[in-house]
Amino acid sequence: MVYVHVQAFAGIVSLLNAVRGANNLPSLGFLHPRLYAAAAAASSSPAMFFDIVVGNSSVGGDMYDCGNGFEAATGWDATTGWGSPRWEGLVKYLTQD
Repeated sequence: MVYVHVQAFAGIVSLLNAVRGANNLPSLGFLHPRLYAAAAAASSSPAMFFDIVVGNSSVGGDMYDCGNGFEAATGWDATTGWGSPRWEGLVKYLTQD
């Protein structure tokens, strides 16, 4: 399973902003509206995210096992959102206006 931390994704956004700056474009700013619009338009390859379809958010095998959790599924899910970032897709959809 491919997984990325919030801090790592912040670094990816910084790199995307660097690409935008090199092309004389403004920074992404508040990312959510642009990200959702790009995700809706990204029906072709490359996708912006690797869809995580197996696994869940329960912690198992120790005293902290919650016994349940959110299951990963095709498309958006509570465990990973859209999935793990895919650089090629993010560049394609977020570094041009």
